[in-house]
Amino acid sequence: LVQAEESVGRQPGVRPKRAKISDIVVGQEPNVSARDALLRWARRSTAKYPGVRVTDFTSSWRDGLAFNAIIHRNRPDLIDWRSIRTRIARERLENAFHVAEREYGVTRLLDPEDVDTPEPDEKSLITYISSLYDVFPEPPPIHPLYDPELQQRSAEYRDIASSLHLWMREKLSIMLDRTFPNTLIEMKKLAAESSRFRTDEVPPRQKDKHKLTHIFRELERYFEAVGEVDLEPELHIDTLDKNWNRLMMAHQERDHAILEEIKRLERLQRLAEKVHREMKQVDSRLEELEQRVEDEARRLDRLHPLDAKHNVDLLEQDIRLTEESINSLFGDVQSLRDGRYPQAPELHKRVQKLHQRWVALRSLLHSKLITPLS
Repeated sequence: LVQAEESVGRQPGVRPKRAKISDIVVGQEPNVSARDALLRWARRSTAKYPGVRVTDFTSSWRDGLAFNAIIHRNRPDLIDWRSIRTRIARERLENAFHVAEREYGVTRLLDPEDVDTPEPDEKSLITYISSLYDVFPEPPPIHPLYDPELQQRSAEYRDIASSLHLWMREKLSIMLDRTFPNTLIEMKKLAAESSRFRTDEVPPRQKDKHKLTHIFRELERYFEAVGEVDLEPELHIDTLDKNWNRLMMAHQERDHAILEEIKRLERLQRLAEKVHREMKQVDSRLEELEQRVEDEARRLDRLHPLDAKHNVDLLEQDIRLTEESINSLFGDVQSLRDGRYPQAPELHKRVQKLHQRWVALRSLLHSKLITPLS
């Protein structure tokens, strides 16, 4: 792929410190430079190696992992990948240069300190990497860190975990919502939905979570082999467990909030029923008192003034008691309004009408009985 126009001379027993190239001559892919082609090859050769990301011919090679990955990809028996990840950069570089020279005769054009530096020489690295390309022109189709069976299990895990993750995220937003309807019927529907969630939706998802736990334990050895957990953070079993517990707690809290809201609405419902009953009683009482005023007014001239006054006093007392009932109704209706009871405004209007009737009754008493008696 890559050849240097200037060859690097070697004297017996002396290893050159640095190579210089004036041009790169290639030509396999149209419209692709030799440099880009070599970079593509390096990326393919180091793909799926944790911690390795080849983006250039300088800093991407400084820690030595990329050199070891190329050798390991082609000859995994020559590199202990787990061990090499724990070593320092210059030890990694020395290991890769030594193995490539010993096993394949790749000239050591570089020392570790030439690469492990803030500004490695790009041309020297290209020359050496092209030598590795000459030895390993195409990475094997089977990745040495790739276990087909475990990869299949990993894909299965990812599919189930992704579905569970999305389901939990959707349900959690619902469980955190406290915008409840203000009618008892709608709240009881919410309670039924909450119960169905607990009995119908949770059990199959819980089975999925148990299955994921089992698969993850199987995959742990694979993750140890590649040196990292090959999963998105949100799909890690620990994260799923944490989100599951959060969802179950949120559901429990929402369920409790729904039940408390139902109790509150039931109290309002009972209060509204009490208001209805008492309004009917007050309505009947006002009608009775209106009739008594009319009756007393008709026979006022026939009664002794003391008897008439006694009857008027009884009427006044009953009217005051009716006023107390109306005031109590106003208090109850205000409680319904404070509790956002849907029919509270209508009930308030009805109590106001009763009060207006009471005012009219009071005026009738004065005009037809108290004033004539005085």
